[in-house]
Amino acid sequence: MGRPKDHLCADRTGHSDIGHFAGQVLHGGAGPALRRKIAANLGSLTANPFVLVIPVAVIVAGVVVARPAVLRAEPVAGAYWAIPLLQPALSAIWLAGVLGWLSEDSGVTVPAAALPFVLPLVAVILSAVSRDGAPAGTGEREPAAAAV
Repeated sequence: MGRPKDHLCADRTGHSDIGHFAGQVLHGGAGPALRRKIAANLGSLTANPFVLVIPVAVIVAGVVVARPAVLRAEPVAGAYWAIPLLQPALSAIWLAGVLGWLSEDSGVTVPAAALPFVLPLVAVILSAVSRDGAPAGTGEREPAAAAV
């Protein structure tokens, strides 16, 4: 006969994809899953020519987040000085995108889905930091009228 319908519900509430993969690694059956994930990720990179921009954007973003001076991203370095938790927060967002890319069968679409949310967030944060690195609205910079 077939499987009972409540068994389908149990599959949906059971292990996550990462949990299932961890179980396969522990029991020695990770080879086929790794081959499938690698094939899916390579397939997502060859879906269309515009998708190749995403790995480049992820690499550049990783360099800017980790070492802004390498790419002369002074506004990012100033924002790190003004907002001490910004670098760990951006690093965590970047790492989540990369791990999602490598662990999910969706591949490159995971960091691509994060870009429309992260890029405006970073733009707003950088625009809120003044030229001298003080966050806007903290009173640490001179008012425009006093600077004249």
